[in-house]
Amino acid sequence: MLTQKEKEIRAKRAVEILKEKYPDSSCALQYDGDPWRLLVMGRLSAQCTDARVNIVCKELFRRFPDAKSMAEAPVSEIEKLIPKKSRKNLIAFLTSAMRGIFRFAKAYAVIISVTFAELFAGFLILKIDHAAIIALFISIVDVFPVLGVGTVLLPW
Repeated sequence: MLTQKEKEIRAKRAVEILKEKYPDSSCALQYDGDPWRLLVMGRLSAQCTDARVNIVCKELFRRFPDAKSMAEAPVSEIEKLIPKKSRKNLIAFLTSAMRGIFRFAKAYAVIISVTFAELFAGFLILKIDHAAIIALFISIVDVFPVLGVGTVLLPW
């Protein structure tokens, strides 16, 4: 399995190769550097031209500028802004994306719960005061990839 550093090196090399092979390439989709917009526009472009996607998405992103606002919007409101042939594709994508986000949050909740249980049990065995509060704090810190449990426990 590759380390994060090896993945970064590999990704940079892939970008260099693509730049060498396609030096004058550009993206016809006007996504303003926003990965979420590019993702939505990419899904829509499978059903119509990039020029049409740019026209449709001006109003779509004016009304729903980010993933949160689009996720909270009624599907009927989004459907009104999208050409019929692209609707099914985008609705399937949005449903899938929201399902993925929910699964991700659920997985993190499980990880936090397991970490809390392990720490709480360990702290009780070690007879540490305020075991529950400390275990909860460390479990929440574990959500942040750079920090993790070790950031709190090692100095202790």
